[in-house]
Amino acid sequence: MLADAQARELGLGSKIVCIQGDAHAIPLASNSVDRITCRCGIMFFSDTGLVMSEMLRVLKPGGRAALLAWGSSEQPFFDATVERVLQLVRGSEMPAQARTMFRFASPGSLEHELRAAGFCGVQEEGLTLPRIWAGSPQELWVYLQEVSTPCHPLFASIPPVLHAKVDAEVSSALARFRTGTVLEVPAKVIVAAGQRDLSTKSPSQRQHNI
Repeated sequence: MLADAQARELGLGSKIVCIQGDAHAIPLASNSVDRITCRCGIMFFSDTGLVMSEMLRVLKPGGRAALLAWGSSEQPFFDATVERVLQLVRGSEMPAQARTMFRFASPGSLEHELRAAGFCGVQEEGLTLPRIWAGSPQELWVYLQEVSTPCHPLFASIPPVLHAKVDAEVSSALARFRTGTVLEVPAKVIVAAGQRDLSTKSPSQRQHNI
């Protein structure tokens, strides 16, 4: 993803800087960031409270964070892909790491984490948005198998004799969402946002003073 982002910097000069780091210890100075966003990643952090504390630390007073997480596993996007594999491959099951994708699917759970970490003005909303893919159903299925790391053990469990059948059924299920030259697959997501209060001290500074 970093390599892709850097490749897209063409023509932007030094306006974008890509940094690889651990979200549990964000490699940025305190009080230095205006906005933070995390798309379909907050579910996978081993210590969500620590990550959110780090977000508060690097945010400037009044800075905001916006997070997006997957909604329920029972939704068209997963029904047409992962669920098809589970149905066709006898004895298969969703890998434990993949199940964490739906960690904040329960309404209010992500909002609760933000409030517990010290964010104020927290709001959460459940949305159904189109997962737009400018390509064929077969290409989307190939892409999903490549990038969905938590589901790799499930995909690897597909017996070679079933590959063609699985590919055909998943592609057929995704084809139902074709609109013109693109696919628009409904995806249920949770969006939550919060703000660091206007205190001039970061959470770590307040804890040190105590």
